[in-house]
Amino acid sequence: MKRTLARVKNRDGGTVKTKLIIKEPKRDKFRMIPLPRFVVKALKAHRARQAEEKLFLGQAYQDNGLVFCTEEDGKLLDPAKCTEAL
Repeated sequence: MKRTLARVKNRDGGTVKTKLIIKEPKRDKFRMIPLPRFVVKALKAHRARQAEEKLFLGQAYQDNGLVFCTEEDGKLLDPAKCTEAL
């Protein structure tokens, strides 16, 4: 499944805010990126942790089929926050 995360303007009355949405990519083409084995291993371990989080949270977990999301509830992860942990 090919999807992208985008920030769009959300007009709320007189103020302009933004929100994150999942949408289809602009192009039908996509690139194959070879991954080293250690990356594949790390992604599989990450998926296993996500499965545990889903089981623990039950219906409170928003399963959007994302690779990276918030740990608390599976919601969209703001790309601006990705560098905070570095």
